[in-house]
Amino acid sequence: MKTRIKGDLIRFRLSQSEVDRLCAGEEVTNKVLFSPDTSLAFVLTAKSNVEVLSFMLTEYAYIFYIPEYIIENWKAPDQVTIKEKVSNGTRDGLTILIEKDFKCLNVRVGEDESDLFPNPAAKEL
Repeated sequence: MKTRIKGDLIRFRLSQSEVDRLCAGEEVTNKVLFSPDTSLAFVLTAKSNVEVLSFMLTEYAYIFYIPEYIIENWKAPDQVTIKEKVSNGTRDGLTILIEKDFKCLNVRVGEDESDLFPNPAAKEL
C-alpha cells in the first residue's frame, strides 16, 4: 500500500493482492519505521457495523474503518476509487481516497509493478 498525505487529503493506493485481502475482510497495513522503537502505521479494514468511513488514532496507528457495503461496491473491476469526506472537527473535514494502483505507462527502473492492476490507458496505445 502506498500512502500519500497532502494537507487534508490522505490517499492510499492498493495493489491487486491488497485489494483482494481487504475485500476478504483482512487488514491492509502500511507501516513507517522511524527508529527501532518508533513507528506509525496506516491500517485499512472493512467493518460490518459501521455506516460511514471513519478512523481512530491509537498511539502508533491510524486505523480506517471502511463499511463493508462500500468495499462490496469497490470490488467491481470498473470501480477504481473510494472517496469519502470524514469529519475531523474542522469545517472542511478530511478527504480519504482509496484507489486501485495501476501499472505505469512508462517503465520505471527499480519499480516492481507485477502486483499492480493493468493500466486501462495501456489498451489505447
